[in-house]
Amino acid sequence: MIAKIIQMWYALIRLLQRHRLNLTVIFLYLLFTSIFTFPLFLRISTSTPLADGSGDQFQSMWLFWWFKTALLKLHTNPLYTNFIYHPQGSSLIYHLSIFLSLLALPFQYLFGTPGNSIISHNLILIFTFVFSGFGVYLLTKYLVKDSVTAFICGLLFAFCPYRLWHLNHLNLLGTEWIPFYILYLFKSVDKKSLKNFFWAGLFFILSFLSSLTYGFFLVLFSLFYLFYLLIISRKQLLDKRFIKNSSIVIFTVIIILSPLIYNLYSHKIDWQPSIEDTARYSANLAGYFLPDKERSVLGGHFLPSRLHYHGISGGELFFGYILLFFAIYTWIRFRRKKIGFWLFSSLAFFLLSFGHTIHIFANSYYFKWLPYNLLYTYVPLFRIGRTPCRFSLMVTLCLIIFSSYGLTRFFRLSITQNKNLSDVKNFLRGFLTRKGIPIVVVMLICLEFIVFPTMLIRVGIPECYEKIKNTKEEFAILELPAFCYESSLMCNLYMFYQTFHGKKVVNGYLSRPSNYSKDFLNQILSQENTTPRKISFEVDTLKLAKTNVKYILMHESDKLKQVKIEDPGCLVIEEESSRIKIIQVF
Repeated sequence: MIAKIIQMWYALIRLLQRHRLNLTVIFLYLLFTSIFTFPLFLRISTSTPLADGSGDQFQSMWLFWWFKTALLKLHTNPLYTNFIYHPQGSSLIYHLSIFLSLLALPFQYLFGTPGNSIISHNLILIFTFVFSGFGVYLLTKYLVKDSVTAFICGLLFAFCPYRLWHLNHLNLLGTEWIPFYILYLFKSVDKKSLKNFFWAGLFFILSFLSSLTYGFFLVLFSLFYLFYLLIISRKQLLDKRFIKNSSIVIFTVIIILSPLIYNLYSHKIDWQPSIEDTARYSANLAGYFLPDKERSVLGGHFLPSRLHYHGISGGELFFGYILLFFAIYTWIRFRRKKIGFWLFSSLAFFLLSFGHTIHIFANSYYFKWLPYNLLYTYVPLFRIGRTPCRFSLMVTLCLIIFSSYGLTRFFRLSITQNKNLSDVKNFLRGFLTRKGIPIVVVMLICLEFIVFPTMLIRVGIPECYEKIKNTKEEFAILELPAFCYESSLMCNLYMFYQTFHGKKVVNGYLSRPSNYSKDFLNQILSQENTTPRKISFEVDTLKLAKTNVKYILMHESDKLKQVKIEDPGCLVIEEESSRIKIIQVF
């Protein structure tokens, strides 16, 4: 027994030694994550990034809680819930990230409520940064055979403005599997082995289960790559092993994802974005080249005080001048055939990011021949999306890989590998001896992208929810204000509070709820004298009582002008110091 333990210990040591360079790189990405998200590591159990202030991170925490509750407590389908939008409920097919929810399960058992939701969110956020960078590192290293270049490319991707802008959208931060899929897609074409096809299929599934949007991006990327090979290297596609292995894996992936795909096609929603709505979330050409004034050191010091944009600006799109410099350098120094696919895919995703309309600062130009229009017309599920600007993630990734070839040549001015040194020492030596250029590049990347310090939001649970949680009977509650005229933060917080008290709520906040989800909420609340600054409601308490709604929680608000609750079946039973009035419905 002791001999086996010693043998396993030595096997573990040999494994760590064999992968020490990868472990070093992972540690460095973790270190940079702590810098770019500072002071999140110091408040990991109490706070989350504020980002755009929408509070969407609390929706992610609620989805983690619901996934655990549905599977392990209620033993029901987690893709549907009646715990929000009571009593109708809603489908979660467009919202639930199955992989991230599975990843959060162990943390929800390790830590007590409500901290488990916050810690789960923050640990997964850190995971996405580290492995998004590490995935690009492995992909770039496979293509250009230079670990220093690969590390810098991973840094450019992991901490690009798109990802830092979406700090409160955990599903959109789930970009880590994209580079792993691309890596094994390329290996599958190069080596034709079933093992590489298997890994490509696995990483596609993980990406699809993390974000439906990114799953669709990878389908498009794969089609672009196959189209490019069909023109440049048709023999690779006609190879018998390639056809056989790719067919096996594609069929297996379709079988595994078929239940989810069926649910996607069978679930109908009555909301589809108009061209005008899509235009609001399409990329502005200037945004790719100018940083956001509020979220960049460069933007804050060098941009004019007033720049007007239509669509999405540089906060989410900005390439960074370091990346643009090396992209231009690569274009000048390299033969087009070697880097042609990355240029082609960059341009394809670049055009898709404009949606129906090309914005240039405050000017907008509609073009019916833009590729987004074709997808919008002929791909039914594509119409549900309304944010063409998210294609900018793939533009950035493809441009980073494109630039890696020029970056490698630029760094090889004065260094060669020393075979007498370990791979870790060669990696560190590459940073220190190439005239200090890589270190300067890393510092400039940090200067361009870092937003320091990261604004955090700390949320506690008001005392009144303790009373609701401790009431053993089953009932629902209504929280006011209900329609989020002030911001989506309050509605997301209602869902977060539910992870503590566990009762059904009439409220809900989903970007794509089912057709019927808001019917009851609209029936019981009639709006009166609604203006952008003041809101009035009249609550139909009789209907509330019939659907087992026991409490109304009225949150004090500067914009909430009046709430009329005159039915004799209601009684104000408590006023909280947290500015929440509790009203019991009889």
